[in-house]
Amino acid sequence: MYPILFSFGPVTLYTYGLLIATAFLSSTLLAVRLAKDDGISSQFIYDLVFWIIIGSIVGARLLFVIVEYKMYLKYPLDIFMIWKGGLVYYGGLLGGFLAGLIYVKKRNIDVGNMADIAAPCIALGQGIGRIGCVMAGCCYGSETDVSWAIEFHDEHSLAPLGVLLHPSQIYSSVMNFSILGILLFLRGRAMFKGQIFLSYLILYSVGRFTVEFFRSDERGAVFNGLLSTSQFIAIITFIIGSVLFYFFHKRASARFNKL
Repeated sequence: MYPILFSFGPVTLYTYGLLIATAFLSSTLLAVRLAKDDGISSQFIYDLVFWIIIGSIVGARLLFVIVEYKMYLKYPLDIFMIWKGGLVYYGGLLGGFLAGLIYVKKRNIDVGNMADIAAPCIALGQGIGRIGCVMAGCCYGSETDVSWAIEFHDEHSLAPLGVLLHPSQIYSSVMNFSILGILLFLRGRAMFKGQIFLSYLILYSVGRFTVEFFRSDERGAVFNGLLSTSQFIAIITFIIGSVLFYFFHKRASARFNKL
């Protein structure tokens, strides 16, 4: 596709980096809008997003480096070249979650409420970010002959060149935008605090597990290659999300029946 938007002398603007920045900005603006409905100041959101960005980048890169450690043992300085791709979503989610949790607790803000605000923003950011993956050629799909297959020709792309591939990045983007729509629909209809976030966790786990079948980039494997690392994590997050959802929903239903 178009991994490099333009180059001017020593300055190169990578499309992936631009879209990741766009994803964070769009998610922040959505968070400000949703937080306003709950009486939370925009300044708090800006401060929170700053720490979430730091945590997300560190977590996403760290997990990728762990999975692809053999490559980085040979080229350790490449660890810091995140503009070339190589960010694992689950690592970013965990890193951003931990950073955000610490800050929210420090400011004595309700964690469940903030999680519900964050969930649609995460889905929006991920949907935009995957478009950046298409441009960079990372997270590419397996070979296919379907009519909607895509082919990469730019020598700077991370995907194999001249081969018809599943547009797995687009699958992921559509999945996340669909989840975004569902979560926004749930706003004002949730029975308990944290329901929207747990719904996101469950829906994303199912979607990610499915999309992984269409990917072909190196991203680690477990159980002798039966599952990718992300599929294994998706199973864990699905179980955790489902158990917590059942517990809190049951408790909320019992409270409602007593009224």
